Amino acid sequence: MTLKDDDISPRPCLNPRRDLRRRILIATYLPSLLAGMGLGAVLPVLPSTALDYGASSADAAWIMSMIMFGSLLASLPASVLTARLGERPCLVGAALLQAVAVAGLIHDPSLPLIAAAALALGIGQSVFALARQTYLVDAIPVAIRARALSTLGGVLRMGMFAGPLCGSALIILHGRTAVYVAATTVLVIAAATCWLLPTPTGRDDSPLPVTTLRTVLYGDRRFFATIGFGIALLAAVRGSRQVVLPLWAEHCGLDAATTSLIISLSWAVDVLLFYPGGWLMDHYGRRATALPTTFGMALAFAALPWTQDALGVAAVGILVALSNGFGSGLVMTITADASPAQGRPQFLGISRFLGDLGAAGGPALLSLMTGLLSLTAGVWCIVALAVGAGMVFAHYLPRRTSA
Repeated sequence: MTLKDDDISPRPCLNPRRDLRRRILIATYLPSLLAGMGLGAVLPVLPSTALDYGASSADAAWIMSMIMFGSLLASLPASVLTARLGERPCLVGAALLQAVAVAGLIHDPSLPLIAAAALALGIGQSVFALARQTYLVDAIPVAIRARALSTLGGVLRMGMFAGPLCGSALIILHGRTAVYVAATTVLVIAAATCWLLPTPTGRDDSPLPVTTLRTVLYGDRRFFATIGFGIALLAAVRGSRQVVLPLWAEHCGLDAATTSLIISLSWAVDVLLFYPGGWLMDHYGRRATALPTTFGMALAFAALPWTQDALGVAAVGILVALSNGFGSGLVMTITADASPAQGRPQFLGISRFLGDLGAAGGPALLSLMTGLLSLTAGVWCIVALAVGAGMVFAHYLPRRTSA
């Protein structure tokens, strides 16, 4: 049999849109994974760096809080910046800002410099997350939106899990400075990959006309007062999780090594259900994961006061992780569904601001209730927040989302 020229010539892409979609997803997930790894490697060593350069334990805690403050501070300005400049420059700039912040920690940083680096990390994280979400919402069809955003949430979790592991290995082999050098390099590579993002089909890559935050806030005030409130409650529960599990482990008399193992196991389990959760949202609506996530975490935290040993705390940590992982990308998907084409960055920025408020307020409420009453009372407050979020979503989220 003789081959003809047509038989050996390159075959055209049978589905150009699907090929472009695949390129978009790869070009979005890769820098997100790298950025997550870079930030994940830095966060565990930042407090010890502050302590070694003269900070007290309270000072180190205050410096770590600057990350959340930076994210909260940048949420609304990031939306305006993204609308004016476009997603690609904002992604590149945010990653480079974080790289510069981490690079400043390599050689004998002062405490003000460490605090400024933490603030810059939070600002960069907020701008990067908002620009990335805005880009994906425009680039991906509604029919697979939840899967795309849930996978994005899973990729972020993978990066935040892999970063500390790689950082630990670097510390053992080369010392703490190597972590900052490696994280800086990874963040620069993330910035470079962001510049390769393809322009979605049928969309001009030039910045859209800017809509004011006030106009978006007033026009979508019902969403922010209802579902936005639920988003804040869910963020409060998720933020409290990072505090309450270590506190309860210490309450049960567990040592630091056992507590770290339980927390690591919980985060590892967190990545298991991101794709099934996205698939359910795409096929059966956002409530299909919103309700199991919120009420599942409520049940898991309600079991925490009954635990007294490592096995019990680990079991609760796994249940919380399963519920939370099931809702990976949930908030990004809900806000993407409601966001208008005109003023989308501002809408997503306001939504992120509400989430950051909740993420900061949850641990603060836990601390207040623990100080006034007891840690058990603080845990039950988290349960109430999770139930409240579930009730808001059950009442206001539509049963189905049309493609």
